[in-house]
Amino acid sequence: MKTGLRASTAIAMLVGFYVFALAVVAGLVGLCWLIFLKLPSNLLVGKLIWVIGGAGVLVLWGLVKSLRLPPFEPFGVRVTPEEQPELWALVRELAAQVQTKAPDEIWLDSDVNAGVTEQTRLLGLIGGRRYLTIGTPLLTALTVDQLRAVLAHELGHYSESHTKLLALSYRGRSTVIRTIGQLRSGNIVRWLLVQYAKLYFLVESAVSRQQELEADQASARIAGRTAAQTALREVSVINAAWNFYLENYVGWALDYGVAPRGVVRGFVPFLQGRADQLSELRSKEVEDQASRWDSHPSHAVRIAALADAPELGGASDSRPATAVLGAPDELFDRVEQVAFDFGSRERLDWDGYVTRGALASAQTFADALYRGLTRLGGEASFDTVLSYAAEGRLPELREQLASVNAPHDFGAVVTAAALRGGVVTAKQRWDQSLELVYVSDGSAYSADEFEELLEDCQAGVDTFVRRLAERGIELDAGAVVKASADAQTANVLAALANFKVDRKNMDLLVTDEGLVFVPAPRSTDNGDVRLQKLLDSAPVAEIAARSNSLWIPYEEVRGGEVLRKLPMKVRLDRHGKDPVELRQVLTGDALGNSQETFVGVMGELVQRGVAVPTT
Repeated sequence: MKTGLRASTAIAMLVGFYVFALAVVAGLVGLCWLIFLKLPSNLLVGKLIWVIGGAGVLVLWGLVKSLRLPPFEPFGVRVTPEEQPELWALVRELAAQVQTKAPDEIWLDSDVNAGVTEQTRLLGLIGGRRYLTIGTPLLTALTVDQLRAVLAHELGHYSESHTKLLALSYRGRSTVIRTIGQLRSGNIVRWLLVQYAKLYFLVESAVSRQQELEADQASARIAGRTAAQTALREVSVINAAWNFYLENYVGWALDYGVAPRGVVRGFVPFLQGRADQLSELRSKEVEDQASRWDSHPSHAVRIAALADAPELGGASDSRPATAVLGAPDELFDRVEQVAFDFGSRERLDWDGYVTRGALASAQTFADALYRGLTRLGGEASFDTVLSYAAEGRLPELREQLASVNAPHDFGAVVTAAALRGGVVTAKQRWDQSLELVYVSDGSAYSADEFEELLEDCQAGVDTFVRRLAERGIELDAGAVVKASADAQTANVLAALANFKVDRKNMDLLVTDEGLVFVPAPRSTDNGDVRLQKLLDSAPVAEIAARSNSLWIPYEEVRGGEVLRKLPMKVRLDRHGKDPVELRQVLTGDALGNSQETFVGVMGELVQRGVAVPTT
C-alpha cells in the first residue's frame, strides 16, 4: 500500500471515528428514550437512564475536547542565524538540496532525537511556520557527515509533505485517546471505541513507518548511503550511552540534595572515557525490533532498506558535529538550564558532586550499621565492632546484624569519616563512576585496606587503629548522623488505597525503603484519583514526614505473619516497637501493578531476617 493510499485511508478512518462515536452517542440517547417509554418510572430505571445517558455525554465531551487541542509550543533553546550562522547555513543548504523551504526556527533540547514540526492550518491543507529541533546529545556525538544525514532525513519530511499530515495524525491520536479516556475501564461503550481505535492506530502507524523510510531515502540521496546508515547505527549507540550517563553519572546522587553542573558538556568526556565500550557496542549487529503499533520501523529495517541507496563521492567530513556550532559549551549550558530541573539542589562541579555523593552514600550505610548495633542492644559506636574484631567474632557480628536487617559494611564507616574529615576526596572518572584519593598525596583510597585488618583479631585491630592515625582519619567524623531511618532517598514502587491500620483508615505508598501510610476517608470511591493527587502533592520524603503519616522503614521490621491472603491482612513485628496490623479493603483501588508489588513486598517482610525488598 503506497503512502498516499495509506494516508487517505487513515484520514477516512479518523472521519469514521467521529461518525462511529456520534452513532454510539445517538444509540445511547435512543436507548435512554426507549427505556423511558417502555419501562415503569422508578428509582432503578432512573439510575439506568443516568448511567447510559452519562456514557453518551462523556463520549460527546471527549469529542468536543479533541477539537480544542493546544497549539504546538517548541521546547528548549532557540538559536538564531546570527547566533549560529554555520548551523543555519548547513540547514538551509540541505533544505535546498531536498527542494523544500527551510525551517523558520531551530531549537536545541536534550533528547537523543531530531524532529520537524509545522504549524499547519485546516488539518494540514495550508502550510505554516516550520520548526526544527535537534537534540544536543546528537551534536556532541555525531560527525558532521552523520549530522548532515540526520538533518537531511528530517528536512525530507518537509519535502514529502509529511509534516502536513503530522498535524492530522496528532489530532487523530488525540481525538481517539481523549474520547476513550472519558470512560472508565469495563464500560461496554469504551470497549467498542477501543476496538475501532486499534484498527485506526494500525493504519496510522503504518503510514508513519513508510514516511520514515521515505525520509531515509532523502537522507541517503543528500548525505550518502554510508553517512545515512552509520547515523542510524550511531543514534542507537548514543541513546544507550545517554541513558547510562544520566542514570550512573548525573542521577545517582540527586537524592542527597546535590546536582552536577555541566550535564550536557559532561557527555563529551564521558563518550571519550567510554570509547572502548561504545566501540564494542557499535560492532554488534543492530537487533532492535518494532511492532506493528510503532510509528518508526526498527533501525535494522531502516539500515537494510538503504542498502541500494547511492554512495556519494568526494571527501567526507569526519569532524565532530560541534564544529558547526559557535561557542558550544556556552550553548550547551543554556540547554541544560532549560532541560534539567534540579529544583533546590545545590549545584556542584563534577568532583564536588561525586565527593558529596560518596560521603552521603557511605554515611547512609554507616548510619544503618549503627542503628543495627542499637537494635542488638549495643551502643551506636564503632568500639563495638572493634571489640568483636579483637575477639575474632566478626562472623558472629555480621550474622547478628543481618538478623536485624542491618548492613555489615564496616569499611563504610571509615570512608564516611575520611570524606567528612577531608582526608579523602573524590575525583570524577569518565571511564568509571568515580575514584577516591587521599588529599595529601593523591594516591588511591580503598576501604578494603582497613576492613581486612579487622579479620586478624587483636593484632589486626591494633594495626587498624595505627593506620587510621597515620592517615589522619578520625572515626568520630563518621559517627551516626541519622539515628532513625527516614524516607529521604525513597522511591515509590506502588500506591494502594483504603487500608485499616490498627483500625485507622489509611492509604499506602510502598517505597523501596519502607511503607508510608497516610490518613484516608472511609469511602472507597475515587481511591485512584486520591492516590494520584497524593503522589503529585509532594516528594515521598515530605509525605512520610507529615505528623499524621505513619512511616515504617523496612529495616525496622523483624518479621510478621500473613493472617489472611484475600483481602490481605498482615501483622508486621518491629524491633523495639509495637507490632502493626494492616488490613486491606477488598474494594480499595490501586495504581498500575501496585497490588502485585504489595503482595510481593509483604511476602518478604513477614519472613524473619528479611532484607530491604528489591521488588
